Amino acid sequence: MSHVPLKLLALLGLGLAACAQAPAGSVQLGYEDGRLYGGSLATGTTALFKGRVQLDDNLEKGFWLGTQLTEAWGLEGSVRRCSTDLVQPDAGIWSSQPKVAGLDYAVLEMAAHRSCRLGHCHPYWRVGAGLAKLDLEPTDAPGRSLRRASLSAGAGAVFWLAPWFGFRFDLRAHAIYLGTRGGGQDQGAMDGGRWLRTQEILAGAVVSFDRR
Repeated sequence: MSHVPLKLLALLGLGLAACAQAPAGSVQLGYEDGRLYGGSLATGTTALFKGRVQLDDNLEKGFWLGTQLTEAWGLEGSVRRCSTDLVQPDAGIWSSQPKVAGLDYAVLEMAAHRSCRLGHCHPYWRVGAGLAKLDLEPTDAPGRSLRRASLSAGAGAVFWLAPWFGFRFDLRAHAIYLGTRGGGQDQGAMDGGRWLRTQEILAGAVVSFDRR
């Protein structure tokens, strides 16, 4: 079987990648899929649990809409959601971690990002703030819903295969402020237990529309 068509397609793809540039002032719409890692609710965060509980790693997905304000600076809004479990941590690598509750984790966020152009690759860093919603569903208590302020910082890159289509890879650290801990556990304004800290690895497709 001839490999000429495959070679031509490969050369076409390389040519598009070499000349692709997202136009300044463009609107970008993307879908992202990935994984949520880590995070725990410290003792006293909620009266539903006697001690510390930990988020189980699970799949996360969402959408984002952004625009380039200048050649380097942009602004985007995103929403992400993950359905996972809260587990009781235990010492040891192979120790059991029984499920104590279900958790529906959602974040609505606005972020500023600065990018640079290296051919078809546009690396960037970003900082964001928004609102997180945590729906707790303990098996022995009615569901509870928490809405809290959140902060994030991260970096990534967009790889443009054409001026209107590409792929994005994103690494993000996320922190949700849960407030003062109860039960005499709080240690003041610098208490790390007031925060739920997670990490996210996300990847997805992006399309670009010129708004001019």
